[in-house]
Amino acid sequence: MSEDELRRRLEELERKVARIGELEAEVARLREDAASTRTLASMADRDVAEMRTTMRGHTQVLNALRETQLEHGQVL
Repeated sequence: MSEDELRRRLEELERKVARIGELEAEVARLREDAASTRTLASMADRDVAEMRTTMRGHTQVLNALRETQLEHGQVL
């Protein structure tokens, strides 16, 4: 194998090693992004559950008010 061929192969190998390093860094960043996304999704889920509880309470109050108004309407 000639020196030029060896040099070419070495340069190619060095490029591949550099690319592997870039990919490893990108994978680490993506893992961090995924962890952040899971945290945000968890917080959003809690917010939705809290909102549902609040809406359920409002619905119960409105239903009670309706019943009271119907009773008053019958009295009048």
